[in-house]
Amino acid sequence: MKERINWVDALKFLGMFYIYIGHLGPAAGKLYLFVFAFHVPLFFFISGLSCGRVKTIGDFFLNSYRRFKTIIIPYFVFSLIGIAFICIKYNYTTLQLKSDLWQMTLGIRNQIPLGTLWFLPCLFIVTLYHSIIDLFVKNRVVIFAITFLVYVNAALWWDYTPSLFFNIDSALYYLPYYSFGAMLSLEKVNSWILSKDIKVKLINFIVLIASLFATAYVYFYGMPNPFGNIKHTQFLHAFYFLLTIVMFVPSIAFAKKINFSSLILLGRNSILLCGTEQVLKLSILSVMSIFGFTYSIKDPMDAVLFTCICFFISYFTLLKIYNHLKFKQ
Repeated sequence: MKERINWVDALKFLGMFYIYIGHLGPAAGKLYLFVFAFHVPLFFFISGLSCGRVKTIGDFFLNSYRRFKTIIIPYFVFSLIGIAFICIKYNYTTLQLKSDLWQMTLGIRNQIPLGTLWFLPCLFIVTLYHSIIDLFVKNRVVIFAITFLVYVNAALWWDYTPSLFFNIDSALYYLPYYSFGAMLSLEKVNSWILSKDIKVKLINFIVLIASLFATAYVYFYGMPNPFGNIKHTQFLHAFYFLLTIVMFVPSIAFAKKINFSSLILLGRNSILLCGTEQVLKLSILSVMSIFGFTYSIKDPMDAVLFTCICFFISYFTLLKIYNHLKFKQ
């Protein structure tokens, strides 16, 4: 059980590493578009792996309550801390402060003041969607099929612009990644990748090699379009979904090999990394400017090194404070 938890937490660490790099923008070079091809779906997939069953209305409300405590309350706490920080840093007026507080309440992607936190309300809605379907449909293969059909037909119901409370629209788009993880389940995935059976190991090796080639292609050339100039088709969405899932494989294989307790601990506290990302990055740059230093990301290696600095500081400061407060409760 410990090993299973470790590789999942290590995978969360890798996911957060990708996210930090992606949020550095085009200055991160090829890494910017590359990580954006799969890092958000990866986290929905990870969340779905440990998704429990919802058999009764009581289960639904209990699960919703737990998710609210572990996702939405941290969202508001981190948002308020972040708003206080940027309010001071950028000399906010009361109108700007009121606007940010209102946008925080709505929780809409690309509109909230702490842009990196949009994932949390979206994840909460995704878990609600899945719980509702799980309440009526007991077969998780069927649940995945339903959510996948909604996803591949996204162009029929969405213009790809997040605009609804708590990302109700975006959540439908990411739901199949969550339901795919729930369909596989953590127990099955863990037993498969840790299997000692020679045939299973051979299959895993072949899948890993193929996924590495696919991932390398996306890194150098971007997401391919095998359907020509037709941009929004069910086939294209299905293809992108499959390719995104394939791109998870190298990260899972890498996570299985990570044995550093510090990295695993960071992954185990991924919500802290998510909640403090924007404030941490701005704080690092502010401290550097106090001492007369300026820093800008000029290439992918700069992006990787700056992300490493962020995680190093998080581990020795924010994580210690966070765990201290958590254990005091």
